[in-house]
Amino acid sequence: MKETLKQMVGRFCILDDWDVRWANGGPDRGKVFIHPKSNKALVHSWGKSTEEPADFRLHEVLHCALTALLRADRRKPKELRRLEEELVQDICQIWDEAATGKKLKCKGGKE
Repeated sequence: MKETLKQMVGRFCILDDWDVRWANGGPDRGKVFIHPKSNKALVHSWGKSTEEPADFRLHEVLHCALTALLRADRRKPKELRRLEEELVQDICQIWDEAATGKKLKCKGGKE
């Protein structure tokens, strides 16, 4: 069963203060628009004649997570390293779940 966008975003601690939503239709189907000055993003639904790829939601949410990491304050290296480590752990947890077929508990406490 595919995860909802909200569930996928909830897997990434770095996105705790982000507002990531679906946008149905429009010319940007299958893409994410990340607001340049706020922690908001619109994931445009697949809406193409082919079935949504299995990794579509993860792919678009990873764009958001990487943007959040790139926006981190470079003047705070300890915070930057902490965010980077959390992001890597969150990605590894998804990998572990895929490899074992078991759903692991989300570290951020969100589902």
